[in-house]
Amino acid sequence: MNVIELFKKKKNKKIEAIKLALNAEVFNKNGEIKKSINLLNKAINFDKENDSLFYERALCFLKQKQYKKALSDINNALKINKNIYYYHLVKSDVCHFLNKNEEENESIQKAIKLFNKPHLYYEKRIEQSIQNENDKFTNLYKLRLKKLIEFENTLIQEITM
Repeated sequence: MNVIELFKKKKNKKIEAIKLALNAEVFNKNGEIKKSINLLNKAINFDKENDSLFYERALCFLKQKQYKKALSDINNALKINKNIYYYHLVKSDVCHFLNKNEEENESIQKAIKLFNKPHLYYEKRIEQSIQNENDKFTNLYKLRLKKLIEFENTLIQEITM
């Protein structure tokens, strides 16, 4: 197999992974999380370098309260791309449920350094969880928002000293 054929084969796998991920998103929005996870598993088999596939599957595992699997996937996403602030925020959510307080705080701090307004992410999540009548996540996001504000105030104090 020559270089061009290898490139085409890799490109076709990436395209197939994207198609599967788009279908998984539809199932996820319809509350069919298991079907979504199955499609994301297949997508990841096609493209193990796509951080967003691991991120999306981590969100599915989080919804299913499979926190260890969610942590594994969000860590895989971060290994591929550590510069996306909301990956760190999702990791902090997962660590919260696993009582990994130090990792939770580290993830929040990394998110703040990457994006100086991560509270916007949680404000949106609070609205979504209220619409979905998910009190557990609404309360978590409110706590997270409070913690973000505390961290931001600490950073401001450090900068001004």
